[in-house]
Amino acid sequence: MTFALVGEAPNQATINRPSLWLLPHPGSSNTAANRLLLFSGYTEDEFHRVFSLRTNVWLSATGATPITIGRARAVEIIKTVMERKLRGVVLLGSRAAEAFGHRTEPLRFERRGDFQLVLLPHTSGRNVWWNYEKNRRRARTFFEALREEAS
Repeated sequence: MTFALVGEAPNQATINRPSLWLLPHPGSSNTAANRLLLFSGYTEDEFHRVFSLRTNVWLSATGATPITIGRARAVEIIKTVMERKLRGVVLLGSRAAEAFGHRTEPLRFERRGDFQLVLLPHTSGRNVWWNYEKNRRRARTFFEALREEAS
């Protein structure tokens, strides 16, 4: 079974273009998706297989992102995940986790009914969590487990 990858909001280039949300483009700009591909160690094909659904909590990168709107969107995403019978939801960033009411530490699964949620620290270049080798090793183990579950 595969997973949903849920980010916070699209970048400026992908607003109103959901097919491009969290889609890595190796060799291009240093986007969150490209950094996620790098940290995961996945090939592009593996990335697409593991994260069969990629979406965002907020639909625009501009303007306010009230948590109430994020929580309503999280409910929609959960319905889609349940309909597609996905294994779980990987939340990319603390704001996405907040919208889903996810409260555990990074890389720890939290059971929600028939699926699981897990927080992955945001892969933007501003997040120092990824600067520590210990965290990157822990994340690599996590990504290997996701790959196994999705195979």
